[in-house]
Amino acid sequence: MYSRYSAFTFDDEARGRAMAFWSDVGAPVAATQPGFQLATILESDETPGRLRTLTVWRRQEDFERFYSSDDHQVINARIRESGLRIDDRDGLTVRHLVEPEAGEVRLIRARVPVERLDEVVGFWRRTGRAIIESQPGCVRARAFIDRDQSLLILQIHWRSASDGRAFVESEQHETEFVAGLGPGVERLERLHLESIDQGGAS
Repeated sequence: MYSRYSAFTFDDEARGRAMAFWSDVGAPVAATQPGFQLATILESDETPGRLRTLTVWRRQEDFERFYSSDDHQVINARIRESGLRIDDRDGLTVRHLVEPEAGEVRLIRARVPVERLDEVVGFWRRTGRAIIESQPGCVRARAFIDRDQSLLILQIHWRSASDGRAFVESEQHETEFVAGLGPGVERLERLHLESIDQGGAS
């Protein structure tokens, strides 16, 4: 894999525009590109006005294709408008990519009333995902919808089965997450899947 590092600075008055650029333009556009893997946007707590970005790509050619595309030219123009100043850039070969190990993945399928589908999507984006990912032992949480069947599918990675069980049995699960999904959401299936990527399973 290949990574691209960039260093930026900005003035105090430009901070709002700089942050809005990454949330509204920079990250969403990069995420649609072939070969894109992930992006991290880092703002310094110790030196005001300092920003670092790191993107990871499947291959160097994927990034170079994006870099020469019209999409990237738009990004360059918006960077200038945002008040960000580029101080440094570097291309890096990824030697190790370390991710937290998930011992269990839970897949939940739920039927959502058709008229509430967009409302449920909004809850997930604003609040639901954050509730789950704030739990001890949660590695990541993702959600998908099938609009034709009005289905919501949750994919939640936990470090261990006990971590997932602790959340499901907690008061927060009922009072914040389930209540936040709202009325009419019917759970159809919950699968507990043991990871075999790690350990000695055969």
